[in-house]
Amino acid sequence: MTTVPTGFYGKHYPETDQWADRDGTVHGTETNTSDSPVLENSRPSTRQNNGSNGSNEHAKLLAGVRNGTWLDQQSFPPLVYAVDGLIPEGFSLLIGPPKAGKSWLLGGLLLAVASGGYALGKIPLSTKRPVFYLALEDGDRRMQARARKILGDSEPIPELFHYITKIEPGQVFATIEAFLTIHPDTALVVLDTLGKVMPNAGMGESPYQRDYRIGSRLKQITDGHQGLAIVVVHHDRKASAEDFVDSVNATNGLAGSADTIMVLDRKRQSSDGLLKVTGRDVPEAEYALQMIDGHWTLDGANLADAAATARRRAETIELGDTSNGIIAFVAQHPEGVAAKEIRDRFGAGADTYLKRLVDSDRLVKVKRGVYAAPDPIQTTASEPLELLEQQVNAPTETNNVAQPVLEMAGTSNDSNGSNGDRDQTADVKNEPPSRCDSCARPMPLTQTPDGAWLCRDCKPDHALKADTGRCCKDSALTPACKLCDFSPTSWRKPA
Repeated sequence: MTTVPTGFYGKHYPETDQWADRDGTVHGTETNTSDSPVLENSRPSTRQNNGSNGSNEHAKLLAGVRNGTWLDQQSFPPLVYAVDGLIPEGFSLLIGPPKAGKSWLLGGLLLAVASGGYALGKIPLSTKRPVFYLALEDGDRRMQARARKILGDSEPIPELFHYITKIEPGQVFATIEAFLTIHPDTALVVLDTLGKVMPNAGMGESPYQRDYRIGSRLKQITDGHQGLAIVVVHHDRKASAEDFVDSVNATNGLAGSADTIMVLDRKRQSSDGLLKVTGRDVPEAEYALQMIDGHWTLDGANLADAAATARRRAETIELGDTSNGIIAFVAQHPEGVAAKEIRDRFGAGADTYLKRLVDSDRLVKVKRGVYAAPDPIQTTASEPLELLEQQVNAPTETNNVAQPVLEMAGTSNDSNGSNGDRDQTADVKNEPPSRCDSCARPMPLTQTPDGAWLCRDCKPDHALKADTGRCCKDSALTPACKLCDFSPTSWRKPA
């Protein structure tokens, strides 16, 4: 009698000493006569009697499988940026409403890459590389005027700047590939706009499939040319979106196929702009920009500064003058201040502002009708911050930051010139200033173990660095810290 394999999940027929697996293949006898019972739910076997055919098929299907050992032994070329920290190689989307300044932004970037200058006025580009601008909404006259406006009348338009204003229908991919064949070292290709060349969906093809097909084709071009970045300009949706990726005026197929997504936001008649960036190879961030006489520039010394400026802008817009005034007034009363005093100072509508500020954790309700600034964040720092000691000991005339820190720490020089003990909390200044010692904003303030009065945005970062005994200059993304007399523009990442 045939033994049914252990762990077998098929059906056994004891009267014929047969068993069948799930796909209906019969086992247990050399032959199957007509007297054998009909197997329930059986179907023709798809299993090959010749094992070599199956092995060949498996090898073909798994030809691209690699393991960790292979991966660990590989050496890949570093990621190449068309614009350092902003536009990496690959397929990128630039989204924005009509007339927001997208063409001016990309025109400036293209000219900077072609001339080896400064992108957005602040990001240095080390080498000149060819660029290709498919400006399908422009003409030669407008292109010349824009380039001269960006560069200035004395600066010639770089030879490595190439552009085209018309393309034959259905030939956009072939046009890009033809240019790359002649200029294989191209750094940046810009398609402005996608709407000019977007084809209709094919027979039986959904809009999502069409969008993903177009995006995948552009990504395929970049994957075949190391160091190439393709930026496609597209309009945003009219409706507002909580997630800026959803502002893409297309299905998720286009956004899903892109390596990087950038959204340019600027209000009408305003020179302030915001560039929101996310992607597979770039940090997700928002950068403050300024448009002055046709020039888009970073609102800050570098990307880190521009990101800090964007955060400050958002807070100012979110709160407004009345909210900021209430926060500053409450911060002057560490023990708390009665709601009546706040109403007397800011009017009967102050109750509404107080509720919003409590809900957003910018103020706390100590008890009924009494409000105060949030409690300070406790740290476990037991040793004084080395940098602060240096500032306290330094002569005032040689360090402009030493004197304010000296006052905040409550230290003083005696007649012998020795410094007071900064760890004695009785000497620490208890009355908070009206503004943050780091960012100078009128926010609720709390005191750090080293005696600084900081707002809720500045304190966690500085307190953490005090806890670890490190200065803010250990981080490239930390905004300028006035307590440390440090500006990130002077910071350079160690090799």
